[in-house]
Amino acid sequence: MITISLIVIRRDNFPIFVDIYYHLSITEMFDQAGGVVIHDFLQYAPIGRSHLYPPFLHILMLGAYKMGLSMDALGRLVSAVMFPLTMVSCWLLVRRAFGSAEAFVSLVLLLCSWQFFYTTAVVSASALATVLALLTYYLILTGRDRAAIVTMAFCLYSHMSYPHLVSLSLIIWALMEPARRRSVSKVLVFSYLLFSPWLINVMMNIGSVADTSALGGGVNFSLVLVASALAGAVLCLRNLRRGERGYALPLAMMMSMVPVFFFYRSRFFVHSSVPLAILGAIGLVFAARYLASRMGRHGGMAGTVFLVAISFMVLTWGVTYSSGVGGQDDHAGPGHGSGDVGLDMTTLVALADGDALPTPSYETPASESLLEDIESNTDQDDIIVLNRGINGCMITAYTGRATTSGMFHEVSTDDQRALRNIILSSGGQFHEGLEYSTVDGDLIDMPTAFPSMLAFALVGAGIFAIMYDVKCNKEEKREYK
Repeated sequence: MITISLIVIRRDNFPIFVDIYYHLSITEMFDQAGGVVIHDFLQYAPIGRSHLYPPFLHILMLGAYKMGLSMDALGRLVSAVMFPLTMVSCWLLVRRAFGSAEAFVSLVLLLCSWQFFYTTAVVSASALATVLALLTYYLILTGRDRAAIVTMAFCLYSHMSYPHLVSLSLIIWALMEPARRRSVSKVLVFSYLLFSPWLINVMMNIGSVADTSALGGGVNFSLVLVASALAGAVLCLRNLRRGERGYALPLAMMMSMVPVFFFYRSRFFVHSSVPLAILGAIGLVFAARYLASRMGRHGGMAGTVFLVAISFMVLTWGVTYSSGVGGQDDHAGPGHGSGDVGLDMTTLVALADGDALPTPSYETPASESLLEDIESNTDQDDIIVLNRGINGCMITAYTGRATTSGMFHEVSTDDQRALRNIILSSGGQFHEGLEYSTVDGDLIDMPTAFPSMLAFALVGAGIFAIMYDVKCNKEEKREYK
């Protein structure tokens, strides 16, 4: 509740960084098209590009937009809400799997990582996929397989790559804990069947996908988080050898993150923060209980004091290691050093000290002047000619105009040279910075859309199915606690 209250107080600092402008621009595109499309006609106009980004987040955003939320408010909400949702879903899972003490400590460890908070506010789609993955684990644990199928399908429809690592974690979990194989098999088979329409779209346009993965790169992580997680991993392995298969899940979650280290190293400790926090909680709670068992009749108090002291330390002092962080994917946030061990801000400290938070990247007088100039001096169907993709997505989101650039560079236009020739032959000129020119928007072909009302109905049916299965099926008894 403290974290949520601080986020509400600091709401003017959201959205953090620039990724949200891509999601807002796709929401605007869906609104103009009347539903979900598989060709992006508002970016890299007038040719456009294949639209391969899974649409679940954008359908939710479109629904909120149609209900009256402004683009500005929508961007702030989506950026701000992902961290609290992650905390709630993590608490549900860990409390069900291991107990209340572990659930509390796992949240403390997540709060100790400012980088994790910062990144969940930036990469909203993968953060949503993380929330849905945690709910999927929880629903499988509690025997609600039908609900887990829906949450896993929603997860697959949330991000292009991360959900498939979730699938890998489920496979590893099933291999390590045979009792879960039937449930995991059902969840994976049926969720991928539900995801198959979009998967077919991706496979048919796989040639549009560019290799922009950030091989190598620097790392930044909390030493307390990693050290406690190592202790927890040792305990889980020990318990597995003793036949306590319930400890397989956090290990499976952690093992599924290994590919990230090799293909997107600067994101490794961000995406593995949740399994690290769960493993760390197991390690710290075990240490507290071991201390309590050694202290006789005062042991209970000693164990509690130990956990409180550790919690206070990690919530106020972030001891981090950072090495070579930088470049195109630097989501480290403020208070971040480079190349050594040092003190960094924790999430609570950063939220409490509002001056330490970044301001919205493009809420500047120059950007506001640009948007006002475009709205006043161009027609709604004009194409705005400019170079930088971030500017293009911002313009599309807030003015509805198509642009000749765009973000999400993993998917490119089919013919960049042809696009440039069309623009130049139509009288457009490329400028640097915030300067722009225009060309006639009649060159754009509007693609056929999957109707938004039908998309809302399908999402609503999925949510109803989750609620129905949760209500009608009682939890399985915890087998290993």
